[in-house]
Amino acid sequence: MNNEDERCPKTGLKRSSCYHCQEPPEYSIKEGVFKGLPVVEILHQGGAIHEFDEHFRFGVKKAKLILACMEIVEELAATQFGEMPAIENQTVVDSINGDQISLIVESFREWQHSSGRTIKVPWIRLQSDKYPDVHIGFGQKKAKAIVCLRRKTAEWVDRSGCN
Repeated sequence: MNNEDERCPKTGLKRSSCYHCQEPPEYSIKEGVFKGLPVVEILHQGGAIHEFDEHFRFGVKKAKLILACMEIVEELAATQFGEMPAIENQTVVDSINGDQISLIVESFREWQHSSGRTIKVPWIRLQSDKYPDVHIGFGQKKAKAIVCLRRKTAEWVDRSGCN
């Protein structure tokens, strides 16, 4: 059987005409430039990852911060809906660069969306001690995407050549 005759294991249709095989992957990275600096945008099925954040993108410094704290990101991603993660405020030492990274955990932070809807979700905020202006916060949905894309994100950081 040649590749053109291969069948999708989910639908049984030829891969070339299968809607499932033609869909974008669940999570993907789109590389770009913002204010002259390289950034990646994390997409969910080719579009916005979250209804409250049209563009979830970040640069090299924030990517390094996320990668250094991957165990904590994984813990948040594994949290069941409605539960609180067992993550406590802590300082993490980046094993590659030796940088001190403060991890601030704000669980079930309540915030008001522009629609008036109150949002209560567990989330984490990562803050770099080396670069006080570098911080990023996200919840479980984005944490799941980050975990799925950690290898691609690390490869992008390596290719970017930025400090």
